[in-house]
Amino acid sequence: FFKQKTAYEIYQCDWSSDVCSSDLDLGAVERAVIQASRTWPDLFQEAANTAGVDEAELGLYASQWAAAFPVAYRERYSVQEALVDLQEISKVSADGVCVRAYRTEEDTSLQFRFKLYRRGHAVPLADVMPILEHMGLKGLEENSYAVAPEGQEPVWVHEFHVEDPRGAE
Repeated sequence: FFKQKTAYEIYQCDWSSDVCSSDLDLGAVERAVIQASRTWPDLFQEAANTAGVDEAELGLYASQWAAAFPVAYRERYSVQEALVDLQEISKVSADGVCVRAYRTEEDTSLQFRFKLYRRGHAVPLADVMPILEHMGLKGLEENSYAVAPEGQEPVWVHEFHVEDPRGAE
């Protein structure tokens, strides 16, 4: 319904009559309103539950970690991606790093992404770029987020979007 009508047409619809009833799916409208009203922490807790986080630990897990992700992270990634990142974050030692490589649907056959996880401090871009260049990779984009549960040291999540010109070979 909403994809077929402009906001003005919806506003002008006479809701007390049958003018819009023929193409109005009230169930779909209700589901869309419910989904739009759910917060990122709500979605995070549901995803954690679906992923098998123990029922007894679910509330604490969700309250500790859902709020740890900054708004910029929440706008870019899904709660499912946050759960994948948390699996990697759990592997990071006090002075170590962890790396995960992957592709998204938007990436070409020459492109991929990797996330670098580090506890405490961000990894300077100037330290990473020479390594990428030495590997023959071209850095296209980098995004960094401090994931900081209350009362704990932040873990930095750096996402690098890179291109490997040799990937087509």
